[in-house]
Amino acid sequence: MATPFTVRDYELLPEGFRAQLVKGMLVKDETPTYGHQGVVVSIFDRVRHFVPPGRVLLGPVGVTIDELNVYAPDLAVFREDPPPDGRRELVPLVVFEVLSPSTSRRDRATKAPSYLAAGVEEVWLVDPSMRQIEVRAATWAVEPTRGRVMSRAIEGFSLEAAELMRGRVG
Repeated sequence: MATPFTVRDYELLPEGFRAQLVKGMLVKDETPTYGHQGVVVSIFDRVRHFVPPGRVLLGPVGVTIDELNVYAPDLAVFREDPPPDGRRELVPLVVFEVLSPSTSRRDRATKAPSYLAAGVEEVWLVDPSMRQIEVRAATWAVEPTRGRVMSRAIEGFSLEAAELMRGRVG
């Protein structure tokens, strides 16, 4: 069995190297489709009106879960201003993952529960191909829906899947 990759190994990667550390394995991320990025930007356009400037960042943003896991959500909302020279010090308040066929299973089964265990309050799983949004939190969840979903962590923020993904397939 191969020796697992650790956070220390991950930190030695060159800046801008698109990869995540998942269960001790370095997972190279493919460049997202235009549709995927369009959905990410649509989410950003909506959420930035509900949080102070600088607290919502487009991915890749590093989120250290533990020694063998560093994830890069598509979008992260922070409780406080992230340090300009930092990379993975803060646990986000909310993360958004826009699902794709190649990442859907990992995002749902591995990353979402790990984000919550690390202290992220809400994990939004946005599925462009199904035109659905699913939200998970430590004590509640919204099953996949095409309707409007309200955040409990970001006051006043909501998304409606059909509105968000009109004309986009990721």
